[in-house]
Amino acid sequence: MLAEHGLYPGQEQVLLLVGSVGSSTQAALAKALRVEAPTMAKIVRRMVARGFLQREPSPTDARAWQVSLTATGRRASARITELWDDLEQRTGAGFSPSER
Repeated sequence: MLAEHGLYPGQEQVLLLVGSVGSSTQAALAKALRVEAPTMAKIVRRMVARGFLQREPSPTDARAWQVSLTATGRRASARITELWDDLEQRTGAGFSPSER
């Protein structure tokens, strides 16, 4: 389902997190998603290249980058939320509320 939207597993978590906080440093994203800083840097680079994220120097820390969603990233984030809701409905079909 992610591939249909040009995303790889794990990238949807970045989209949803950045979408929920507005913007964040790569270091804060790495910490929140429990990945190493170089891994997050690579993910962000790829997502910037594909137009989902934009990266700007932090106004308060010359060593840091602020990451935020582009218009494409906002649309993808909304669609991912819809996909997750659909997946939850499909996987929970046939279960009672208490079983879910």
